[in-house]
Amino acid sequence: MCKLVFEMGGCREGVEMIRSDARDMIVCEQRHAISWVARNYIGATFVQIGRALNHDHSVIVRSYDRARLLRKMDPDFCDMCDRLVASINRNTVQRTAARRGRI
Repeated sequence: MCKLVFEMGGCREGVEMIRSDARDMIVCEQRHAISWVARNYIGATFVQIGRALNHDHSVIVRSYDRARLLRKMDPDFCDMCDRLVASINRNTVQRTAARRGRI
């Protein structure tokens, strides 16, 4: 879960912004994307996502619902989510290969 936050944040300041109470559109959409990916691809609970993002689970439920809506309406948001999923898949493949001594 934290890797999603770091992937989206890119640097310490970005991670702090995502975990903050900032409400500007870009940061909120990043949180929505993290919520959607964490729930659908990692299987994290809303409570776990909330802990990672430093928000109450009820905020995360609303964030997840917003993400579902945005995925239907906003191709750029879909792309952001898809890039996160691709990053998770890429990192999983690399870790698996490293454990098997292939990298």
